[in-house]
Formats: sequence, C-alpha cells, structure tokens
Amino acid sequence: MGYRTWPDEYLQKCASPQEAVQRIQSGQRIFIGTACGEPQTLVQELAAQSGRLADVEIIQLYSQEVSPLTLIADRTESNCFTLRSFYLGSVK
Repeated sequence: MGYRTWPDEYLQKCASPQEAVQRIQSGQRIFIGTACGEPQTLVQELAAQSGRLADVEIIQLYSQEVSPLTLIADRTESNCFTLRSFYLGSVK
C-alpha cells in the first residue's frame, strides 16, 4: 500500500458542480458561505436541481442576492427550500 498525500486526497474528492449538488438529499440542512464566500456556481446548480429536492433547509448569514434561491423559496407552490438567514434584504 502506497503513501497518500493531501494532494492525492484532494484530486480524488474533486467533483463537478452537478455531481457535488447531486449528493444533496431531501430533508438535509445546508450551510452556504456568506457574502464573498458564497459559492456562486454551486448555488446556481442547487437552484437548477431544486425540482428533485424537498424540505431542504438552507442556513446563511448574508446573501449577495445574485442567486435564484430566494425566488425559489418564495414560490407558494414550492416546498423545496426553507431559508434561514440573518439578513434577507437588498444589498444595493
């Protein structure tokens, strides 16, 4: 058995945004990084895959509001996301 270094582990864990979000299941809780730490590509993919999810709780301190998660959570017919945030207002 060979010796593994952290770069080996990193390369093994790399995934596309689609593959990463596909690992999220209904009923789970997700923390999304705040402001400039918000992973835009992953958030956009999460919104794109929202149709397969239900009852996902999203926790975030502050959203840049450049992603469609707020709009999806506000739809009355949608129960895929529940947003828990300390600030949901305009950043303008």
